[in-house]
Amino acid sequence: MIPELQMLLSALVKSVPRMGYVVLLMFIIFYIYAAIGSFLFHNVDEGLWGNISLAMLTLFQVATFESWATAVLYPAMEVYPYAWIYFLTFIF
Repeated sequence: MIPELQMLLSALVKSVPRMGYVVLLMFIIFYIYAAIGSFLFHNVDEGLWGNISLAMLTLFQVATFESWATAVLYPAMEVYPYAWIYFLTFIF
């Protein structure tokens, strides 16, 4: 009935498979940074960096900027002053 809406919906359906590649790329980036973060910061806070799955959840908190500075960045920087480099490269 509305051709513009039909064109919009068809473009959305065609873009779904390509969104899978974006999700896969994001998962790989999160996994690599989580492995590095759990190796570097496991002694800072075991509840945030204890294993790779917890580290991925912590990095999701960092990526959404949900109180990440007070909960994640500042405790890590107390032990490792150059931890900001890790978080800055992850955010970029």
